[in-house]
Amino acid sequence: MVPIQNKRNMFKLDLGRGTYSIDYSRDGRYLGMVSSIGHISIIRMETKEVVTEFRVNEKIRDIKFLINEGLYSVA
Repeated sequence: MVPIQNKRNMFKLDLGRGTYSIDYSRDGRYLGMVSSIGHISIIRMETKEVVTEFRVNEKIRDIKFLINEGLYSVA
């Protein structure tokens, strides 16, 4: 087990219902999360700030960042 030396990188998410899938952008600055019940969220990891968040009335299975954090695909 590796001890955590920098506690500012720790955070807790209360995700609620559904199964979540995640993907990081190529540079690791953004985290994309989608739930099986239609929740989509993009988080800036440096500040733990929510960039965008919305719901769709569809079942979602996965998210992938394409070129950068501004362009992503949801299946």
